Amino acid sequence: MREKLRAIKEKADELMAQFKEAQAEKDRMIAAAEKTQKRLALAERLINGLAGEKIRWTDGLQDLKVRGNTAVGDSLVAAAFISYIGAFGMVQRSELQTSWMESLKSMKVPHLEGITAIQVLSDEAIQAQWRNEGLPSDSLSLQNACIVTNCSRWPLLIDPQLQGIGWVLQREKLRDESALKLVQLSDSKLMKYLEAALENGTTMVIEGVGEHLDATLDPVISRSLVRKGASTYIMLGEKEVPY
Repeated sequence: MREKLRAIKEKADELMAQFKEAQAEKDRMIAAAEKTQKRLALAERLINGLAGEKIRWTDGLQDLKVRGNTAVGDSLVAAAFISYIGAFGMVQRSELQTSWMESLKSMKVPHLEGITAIQVLSDEAIQAQWRNEGLPSDSLSLQNACIVTNCSRWPLLIDPQLQGIGWVLQREKLRDESALKLVQLSDSKLMKYLEAALENGTTMVIEGVGEHLDATLDPVISRSLVRKGASTYIMLGEKEVPY
């Protein structure tokens, strides 16, 4: 009788061990199924989100193709705008841009119909950043900002209302306030500050500028660079300053 009881107990223990193993496997399968279900739900959300993006990407691709075909004319308008239009008021600027567009059309240069220099030189994100830096949102201010941020020479701002200098200072403060230097044209240490700014690549604003500047500033204003091997220099008076 004891032998039978021992055998039954051993069989029961074996069956219990198998049951526990099966239960653990079941729990693992349930956990894996739940994890897979969560992944499927995330994948479905991603697919649904990308379905909306597909339309935007398709439109963006089409826009890039159009811009690629009209890049020559659009770039000509932007280059002419930066080079020549800064000295004029809004009326003259509008007339010049209209005449440029008519010239492109008569010469059959591919360009985007109705394109403006602001659209070529900036976008909504850049303009929003400018407004955050304190730039007024009118068309003239946006045009001037396009010139300032894209011109190859240092811009001269005729700014009676001090809106332009306010934007420039706020813009540079947001970038690195410690690297911003304001100097009066009459400051005896002007050349020392300018040399340091050129060498270190920091921002320097010269205030109180009249109609005439010291001739020693001409190479700096025109960015007359001298290349010697891999290094670049700029003449400041009689001294070559690393640029």
